[in-house]
Amino acid sequence: MSIPNTLMQNLYYPAALGTGLVLLLYKILGYQSLQEAVSDIRNWFAILLVVYFSLSYLANDQLQRVYGWDLFSLDFAEVMLLLAAFYYLGFFTPAGNALNLRGLYGSLGVIPVLHFIWNYQSGDPDVRRWCIVFARFTILGVGGLIGYRWQWYSVFTLFALSALTIIYC
Repeated sequence: MSIPNTLMQNLYYPAALGTGLVLLLYKILGYQSLQEAVSDIRNWFAILLVVYFSLSYLANDQLQRVYGWDLFSLDFAEVMLLLAAFYYLGFFTPAGNALNLRGLYGSLGVIPVLHFIWNYQSGDPDVRRWCIVFARFTILGVGGLIGYRWQWYSVFTLFALSALTIIYC
């Protein structure tokens, strides 16, 4: 295992995922009722992020290609964007009320671009994956430009990204 792979798989990915999971649990435990927790869309986005990045971590762990500093830098940017997404969900503030959907869509919208570059550099010829990456980029791009204004678009985004995550795996 190379130094970049060891750093990413044993330090940065687990640290970011663990932080996200702890923030999500802390947020959920702070609600007065289960209904309040279930009705907050931030929790659903956080669950999707934890699941998606857990799958991404596992995919990275199964990588058969040489993992060098080029892929490490892309994954490091992805980890930072994951933490930014939790920040825009309002999970880093004590009150937890600072939801910024435009920031969330913006930070998540960069990730498909990173995946596009990652897939290209790793030599992934799977056209289906390329189409899914493009669909995710489009959904998040529209969300960052105009979709953040409407609650229905966030619900659509959750369902669409969940479906694309299932198909991607």
